[in-house]
Amino acid sequence: MKKIITLLAIISFITTSAQVCFTSTTYSPGGRSIVNADFNNDGKIDLATSYSDSIKIIYGDGFGNFTTQSIFHVSLSNGNGTIVSADFNKDGNVDLAISAQSSVLMLLNTGSGSFSPASPFTVGLGPWGIIASDFNGDGNPDIATTNLGSNNLSVLLGDGTGNLGTHTDYTVGPYISEVASGDFNGDGKADLATGFNVGGVGQGEIALMFGDGIGNFGAPINITDAGYDAYSLFFADFNADGKQDIATATGNSNVVTILYGNGTGGVDTIITVPVGIQCVSILSADFNGDSKLDIAVGNENANNVSVLLGNGVHSFGVATNFSDPYVPQIITSADFNADGKPDLAVGNQQGNNMMVFLNAAAPNLSLVSSHASALCAGASSTLTVSGATTYTWSLNTGISNPNYTVTTAIVTPSVNSTYSVIAQTNGCKDSASVSFTIIMPQTPNICMVTTDSATNYFYNIVYWDKTPYSNVDSFIVYRKDALSSSYLRIGATSKDSLSRFIDTAFSIGGPNGGNPQYSSWSYKLAIKDTCGNIGSQSPYHQTMFVQQNNANFSWNAYTVESGQANPVTGYSFLRDNNNTGAWHVLANTTGNSTTDPNYTSYPNGNWRVDAIGFSCTPTLRLASNNNTQSTFSKAHSNTSIPQHVTGINQALNKIVLALYPNPTNQNFVIETSANQKQLLQVVDVTGKIVLLQNINGTTTIDASSLVEGVYNISIISNEGVINKKLLIVK
Repeated sequence: MKKIITLLAIISFITTSAQVCFTSTTYSPGGRSIVNADFNNDGKIDLATSYSDSIKIIYGDGFGNFTTQSIFHVSLSNGNGTIVSADFNKDGNVDLAISAQSSVLMLLNTGSGSFSPASPFTVGLGPWGIIASDFNGDGNPDIATTNLGSNNLSVLLGDGTGNLGTHTDYTVGPYISEVASGDFNGDGKADLATGFNVGGVGQGEIALMFGDGIGNFGAPINITDAGYDAYSLFFADFNADGKQDIATATGNSNVVTILYGNGTGGVDTIITVPVGIQCVSILSADFNGDSKLDIAVGNENANNVSVLLGNGVHSFGVATNFSDPYVPQIITSADFNADGKPDLAVGNQQGNNMMVFLNAAAPNLSLVSSHASALCAGASSTLTVSGATTYTWSLNTGISNPNYTVTTAIVTPSVNSTYSVIAQTNGCKDSASVSFTIIMPQTPNICMVTTDSATNYFYNIVYWDKTPYSNVDSFIVYRKDALSSSYLRIGATSKDSLSRFIDTAFSIGGPNGGNPQYSSWSYKLAIKDTCGNIGSQSPYHQTMFVQQNNANFSWNAYTVESGQANPVTGYSFLRDNNNTGAWHVLANTTGNSTTDPNYTSYPNGNWRVDAIGFSCTPTLRLASNNNTQSTFSKAHSNTSIPQHVTGINQALNKIVLALYPNPTNQNFVIETSANQKQLLQVVDVTGKIVLLQNINGTTTIDASSLVEGVYNISIISNEGVINKKLLIVK
């Protein structure tokens, strides 16, 4: 089973699916045939096996162990007798019947796990397979054997006293195999099935014999191309449709074949599932506790036992194999240790022994990382694993421990890396992996718009789309210095702030002392990520600058750096007749100049140019914010009557600003004498804008969200900019 783990912070998400695991113990002596029952009536499952002309009983302790044993001598055919158990004399004790030479030997249980001498009942030649069931509906167990020497099947009806009647034989075919019983046609009467081979490897068939409920069986109905040398068969409803199916261990074909019954004696679907080499025995149980039937198979030449987990429909998983080096033959299943899970016992052809496989807990691997899957270059993460007995780490973790018990690895990936662990418990494996992506500096994925203020055109505003990059700390804004042709940092904005920046850097180099109200300016962005890396700068966007010569107006084109799609399709020329903010369009043009024929009629007017055609809508809040907003911004030029630097300095002297209380721990009050709306900007010591708010006159500001520290307070209006320091003390 494999698990792929996606890590978020320090949480590992683990996918699981049912496994089945077994621990094995070898018991000697033992032989190829084996059955289970409570032979000594102590409420604990025991095992019986046939070997070397003997029957051996080993008694279970109820905890999965088998200790004391009893051996009963019988006359078998080279020790190859097949054994079956039932209460043949109806005394409440489980008896035994064994196929031997040309007879069935009956051993009746005396009640304490001891057995009376064997009584023989004649069948066909060379009996091989044997089964006990009630064929005639009288409540007494009967016997059916497959006879390898006479190519037929014998049925012997029991009388309930331990005796069997005269055998009735049914001709089947050569190389007849084991026999199984079930109700394949859904009539409530026991049917029989066996396999035989008509001409060599891969030419096996299954013979179905439908019972009449009074001990008789119809002539065999052969299912061709389905047996594949069916050595062993088992009846069960594998797809939970209420109709019995047949599973066969198909020997030389090395597959399990499932024949899904239609409920009336026919076959709907046949599937095959690969298993080990020379699979010779089969049974079914729910080994992993998912309420779906699974299959166990003994593989003679592969020296293992395969378990196939069913999905309850029409398929089985890949075989999980458990070693049995002694040539496994017949298998049986019961809950030997009373833990509610079916276990297995296997009779072996070699080694003079048998093996018990206890259904044990599977590993449930948990792999946890101390860091998120996005990791800064040079950073380390501690990987901790649990849920199993031993662990094998991938080589790139640097863990190489011969004891395989190391549960912690510290990794420092320099490139994108995946680390894995294979865990093992009770012979079963589980795996998990974690992948790290190294955080590298990123270039903003933006649709940037630059514009002058929409109210007083005293500064430039830069807008951008939030990047989808997940490891952003802040956005750094750069403006081109026309004198040096380099881009100088003018500020930064937190990733949690509005995706805009107000350029109030009036002293950065360039024409007119760097005042952004003059000339055309180019802006770029860069991302500072959570590792402290600063990525490449974005392509520039360049603002427009309008110039006036009486009624004639001209401006530079709004441009973007080569390689970008320039959004501009034209320009709108606008006039504010009385310089009151009431703008209206005079003309639309694709050129860079125009004339106002009514210029002289508006001595108090003002003019500007808007670039049109923008298709981007910058996001004003992060996607993680509940009130995500976006805005559509045109690119405005400056106005035709800009403030002069000297005018700015004079205006600053006219603004009266009072800020109190200072220091403060929650709120503060701004009082200003400016006679129109102003913009309050609060900047922390790193240069990040942490608060933007329009104010007018006396305004109380909520500062409860600000952390302790020193902040720069700027009041921006068309009368200038004034700055104060504010101390927050918590």
